Amino acid sequence: MLKNTTILVVDDEPGVLRLLRAVLERDGYNVLTASGVATAKQTALARCVGLILSDIDLPDGTGLELCLWAKAQPDFTHVPVLLCSGRNDPEMRRRALEAGAVDFVAKPFDVAELRERIRFHLQAAG
Repeated sequence: MLKNTTILVVDDEPGVLRLLRAVLERDGYNVLTASGVATAKQTALARCVGLILSDIDLPDGTGLELCLWAKAQPDFTHVPVLLCSGRNDPEMRRRALEAGAVDFVAKPFDVAELRERIRFHLQAAG
């Protein structure tokens, strides 16, 4: 098992949070959830997270803002951030990478592919 296997999943859709929690916990990860940027920041600061998976469109901000915030925090510079969105266009992908995300996943996502990307980025972060 990897050093830090706690994943913070941020999405405003309860069904998506439930699905990702079930899938990722089955893979042995500890899963924390948040439905907005403010709650995600509080959760991340209170707990040690190894990866952040966030939707881009959130009720109180964007996953892009959350990613920029995380990359500006000394304790989170090494934490990979994966952003996802139903807006799967080259501009959105570019903006996600410019904000510091290590990856962009289009919704609806393929669960097997998402699991593999998470595993890869956690291993790379080491």
